Amino acid sequence: MINLRRFVPSAGDKSGQLKLTIAKYYRINGSSTQNLGVVPDIPFPSAVNPDEVGESARPSALKWDRIRTSNYKKYGDLSKFIPILLKKHEERILKEPEFIYLMEDIKEYKKNKNKVEFSLNEAVRKKEREEREAKRKAREEARKKLETIEIIDKKEVTKKSLKVEDPFLEESGHVLADLLLLKHG
Repeated sequence: MINLRRFVPSAGDKSGQLKLTIAKYYRINGSSTQNLGVVPDIPFPSAVNPDEVGESARPSALKWDRIRTSNYKKYGDLSKFIPILLKKHEERILKEPEFIYLMEDIKEYKKNKNKVEFSLNEAVRKKEREEREAKRKAREEARKKLETIEIIDKKEVTKKSLKVEDPFLEESGHVLADLLLLKHG
């Protein structure tokens, strides 16, 4: 990061910072990460399309390329497990309430993303806000009903330690557990 204050001292902190890419990063297999990043074997739902907002969306983005592979010993080959892991992952997120909510939100986002007309009518806007609030409250109520673990007040375990608050982290743990079971039975 280059602090622009050194070029325009009178601007103080308002001048900001500039980030320059001065070298490419290459993976051990020789492929660069420019424009593609590291493509996941198990993709998660996302409203963000990297082709639209990532580095590759910029006209000045560095091109993807490949260099000579480094000498390395492959630790293991997981390729035979990927189809099974992907299938289990997809089945699980279609049943997991947090991912269902996320996919609903992504669908709504995509529907509204290119919307160019909005009502200025106060009653219409109020109704839309009330609908969003009702949806949020319904989800919160549904989440409360899903808390099925009953905790006996013996101070042995706290509720927070029983449920991961991040559905992506929790699902990543499930994928890892599936892999371990597939590899080691």
